[in-house]
Amino acid sequence: MSNIIYLKIVGERQGVISEGCGSESSVGNRYQAGHEDEIFVFSLQALVSSAVAGVNHQGIRFCKPIDKSSPLFTQAINNNERCTLDFTFYRINRWGRWEKYYQIEVRGASVTAWWMQIRLDGIAEELITINYDYICSKHLIANTEYNALLTPENDNQLFPATLPAVKKPAPPIKKREITLTIGVFFDGTGNNLLNTNLRMQKCNPESYGLDARALTEFSQRCMKKEGFDGIEVGSYLNYYTNIRWLYDLYHNNLEITNNLSDYQLKIYVEGVGTENNKADSLLGMGLGNNDTGVIAKTDKAVEFVNVVLRRFIHNFPKDKLLIKCVQFDVFGFSRGAAAARHFTNRVFERDPALVNGIRQVFANSAYSGKPVGEVRFLGIFDTVTAVGGVMDGFDPHDSNNLQVKLALPPGVAKHVFHLTAKHECRYNFCLNSVKEQWPEMSLPGAHADIGGGYNPLE
Repeated sequence: MSNIIYLKIVGERQGVISEGCGSESSVGNRYQAGHEDEIFVFSLQALVSSAVAGVNHQGIRFCKPIDKSSPLFTQAINNNERCTLDFTFYRINRWGRWEKYYQIEVRGASVTAWWMQIRLDGIAEELITINYDYICSKHLIANTEYNALLTPENDNQLFPATLPAVKKPAPPIKKREITLTIGVFFDGTGNNLLNTNLRMQKCNPESYGLDARALTEFSQRCMKKEGFDGIEVGSYLNYYTNIRWLYDLYHNNLEITNNLSDYQLKIYVEGVGTENNKADSLLGMGLGNNDTGVIAKTDKAVEFVNVVLRRFIHNFPKDKLLIKCVQFDVFGFSRGAAAARHFTNRVFERDPALVNGIRQVFANSAYSGKPVGEVRFLGIFDTVTAVGGVMDGFDPHDSNNLQVKLALPPGVAKHVFHLTAKHECRYNFCLNSVKEQWPEMSLPGAHADIGGGYNPLE
């Protein structure tokens, strides 16, 4: 067999009529491997003749076995269904291999005759005749072609306009969304966690066999020996405040896990008038101003925020996780409470230092939150701003708090709560209340009873 013809046929109603026609279930042991969705054609006749009025296309007649499509051809005649047929011709080339060399395509074809023949000693076969509106014949090897449109009025129907296929982009990988909460802790005036730790390591009276009740006098002498005396040693002699205890309760999730959607980071800012492992500042203690003042502590908090964020995203899998929100829980005691309120306003007003810092940190990471995040909770202990400067005659007792932003307008934080001392002498510790806008509770005791800082047994 030197030539083989395969046929693909698509009906406007029945769809792909030739689908499965070359399979074993359709033609038995005559199935065509690799051509399961095509019809095996035994023979084909096509006649085009010349007439007085022009060319006469007399259709195509082909012979095929009885197969899955046999009832469908009858259905096509019954419904006068228009079809598209594609005949592909194969031959054996000089190397003994099959090659596709010829093709006939017809459109707008109608089945005009169907005849079945079954002989005792022959193959069951069908003869089918079609007429068409368009024909195109191509010699695929010699690269020659003939085509004819018999019904120009049906051009749009035979060749419907088609838009180029648009490849749909792959759906984006759903990233796991996480919320990042940063606890910001501002300690009180003269309170410093590190300095207290240093004093307790160096000046532990129990290690010298002394009674703990002699702690204050012993600590003063010990710190004087270390080079700190008088007002310079205040933050070393004080004990831990409630800010320290709250700080310890917060987590520091620097490692990314597979099942955690809420992460916590935390930063601690030492109290006004103090610096780590340095002598306390008389100016900062007295006026709450300058390099160790209220506003300076918020500047340090902004720096610390950038530091902890950079540590967090160092091993951040940006292709799998999305930081949908950065939120702050802010706490402060005494002038630290004033710093907490000032910091909260910086977040609310989208302070440029915060905006630029967070933008740089998340430049190459997946972040969809607000430019500076938001404050979820502001918790403050007995706010005493007591800031003095040239503008108010260096008076920390008046209501002029210079550039410290204490007001807490609606929306500055989701929640605010203020604990105050009921029995404090307010000339020395002038209270900055929030009860006109936010919840405030007054508890028995003095300033440090609310915020902490007394040594044991004091």
